[in-house]
Amino acid sequence: TGEIVWSTEEVEKPYMKLGATSSNSFSVNSYIEMVSPKKDTIYISLFYYGSGDNLKFTLVAVRSNDGELLWKVDGEANSDSLANSVLEKNQIFVFDEQGDLLAINSDTGKELWRNKIYDHYDDADIWFSYYKDTVFTFNSQTDQKIKAFDAETGQSLWESDQFGGGRWNIYIFNKTIYLVSPPLDHNKLVTAIDLETGKKRW
Repeated sequence: TGEIVWSTEEVEKPYMKLGATSSNSFSVNSYIEMVSPKKDTIYISLFYYGSGDNLKFTLVAVRSNDGELLWKVDGEANSDSLANSVLEKNQIFVFDEQGDLLAINSDTGKELWRNKIYDHYDDADIWFSYYKDTVFTFNSQTDQKIKAFDAETGQSLWESDQFGGGRWNIYIFNKTIYLVSPPLDHNKLVTAIDLETGKKRW
């Protein structure tokens, strides 16, 4: 019939009121991360400006047939690896603004573990991703190390040597983490890190 059954506008409404405290041209942006394997849940990321003009992130789960809110967690998920962590571990990994890395049960929204990694979270400086039972993080402005954490427990597995600052591009494949130097680095360096040990290969 073309009738609208539900819209993400309903999910965004509670956050629109925060605009009055922000000097930014306020808006709430949302995008669908994925649909659950059972097709009954949709995961949606929201980002918006809160008080003090701070950019905030929230992940919500809604029921697919009517848009009813099932659960929510404050923090940013990694869009590139969210689907893999849901399919492989039934988990979603989120960084909150206090710099805590959280593991969330993707069905219930229950917090499974929490690990304090950084003093605060800034999406411009911090990269993180899930890959085959491990969560990797990198902060380009503070310790400048890749850190690996067990996806099941949150326990630290290893830390790499320190790299220079800047926005490194990071890729994972063939049991290797590849760091490509920032765009303004004319040396165009590529560094390979062993996925299981954190040791530099070349």
